[in-house]
Amino acid sequence: MKFDSWPTNLRILCLPLFALAFGPWQAVQAQAPFSAASDVRAGVLSRHQLPSYSQIYPRYAEVCYATQLVYKHGSAGGSFGHNAMFLRGACRDTHASLPMLRSCSPSEMQGEDSGVSVSMDNNFANVSWVSVEGKSFFLIGRLQPNEALDADLAVGLVQEAVDRGYFEGIRMNAELAAQKPAWRTDSYWTAFQSLGTDYGISLGRDAYCVKIPVTEPMMTKIILHLNAVNRKARAEGNNWSEFGNNCADLIYNALAAAGIGQGKIEHAGFVKDILQNQRAIPETLLADLARLTDLTTLSKDEFATADSRTVDLLKNENWLARQPGVIFEGVALHSFQNTLFKNVHIFRGDPLDAFGEDTKIVSQAFSDPTRTDLATNLKFSHEQFTQILAQIVGQEYKLGAGMADVNGAYARYLKTEIKRIESLDPGIHH
Repeated sequence: MKFDSWPTNLRILCLPLFALAFGPWQAVQAQAPFSAASDVRAGVLSRHQLPSYSQIYPRYAEVCYATQLVYKHGSAGGSFGHNAMFLRGACRDTHASLPMLRSCSPSEMQGEDSGVSVSMDNNFANVSWVSVEGKSFFLIGRLQPNEALDADLAVGLVQEAVDRGYFEGIRMNAELAAQKPAWRTDSYWTAFQSLGTDYGISLGRDAYCVKIPVTEPMMTKIILHLNAVNRKARAEGNNWSEFGNNCADLIYNALAAAGIGQGKIEHAGFVKDILQNQRAIPETLLADLARLTDLTTLSKDEFATADSRTVDLLKNENWLARQPGVIFEGVALHSFQNTLFKNVHIFRGDPLDAFGEDTKIVSQAFSDPTRTDLATNLKFSHEQFTQILAQIVGQEYKLGAGMADVNGAYARYLKTEIKRIESLDPGIHH
């Protein structure tokens, strides 16, 4: 049983014990029980080749949990790892003086690589997050599996990030700024410190990601929230905190702005973090999204106790978290002749997750073909949705007053998705 499900009185009694045992959020360390796989590729439903993922789902948010970055010269990144996000359907606002996003036009959404990343970094002084273009540059630095990663190649990647203007105007915090060689520009020094965290993530980390399709209005809400965060940082400074406003907080709240999951209260304090589940931990974010999008838990009673945000998304956006197309994919740490980063694969999860439930949830998602392979996912979704639709048709009276319209919207959603899957492969129709 996870700590958050314990009775409040019991959690209060245990607070002193946790404070003594963990101090200020000591990391719990465990070897990852699963390995990062290569990117998921489109498969075959039956005899028909699927379109590419982005042709089926042109807009999506891909949330990644990346393990700890450990340099071969001895230093290391944060012990809990890192969260970053890739947004297909968002573009960089190149007219802004600091990182800002805007919605992409259809002509800008070409190919699987199109889109931008969002990564929060405590190294920044005047922004909270930075964005780079292209999924391959974000995740793998465009390195081939058999390409050596050495200092010369790293310098080339850093210079490319500088030349593309990704770090223009971003200042480092005082500690790192003081270490900058006099002959280096601010943009280069910032990009250099960001390699392996804000771009080229898998150069020194395993990256475990989940793609969640979203609608255009939902993407707009994510963009507006992120822009507001950077405007605030520009005015007040980067208010980063390891336990109060970190990389996981940013993504929790950006998704929540679009109605996906629950957001976190910034700087809630230690007691609220514990008692009200306001702590934001990178691995836990991925586990929470795995729970939220689990198709096996979908039922005919999905909306009997749903909150208003979930109902609004169904009615207004024809969108459901437990939907087809939610795909988990991983990118393994670049191990071929890597002279910069250690080849380590350590998970550090929530110290209060005593039985490792988050790691189990994530492990199950990455070992389930219905969640890692698009073709299998669509087949399974069709089966689930067909069964549920048969159960709810004509059952509005069982939901009580005011729920008939919700049930009708649910039925329409299921029918729409069933028809979409059948249009991809007519042979799947029973």
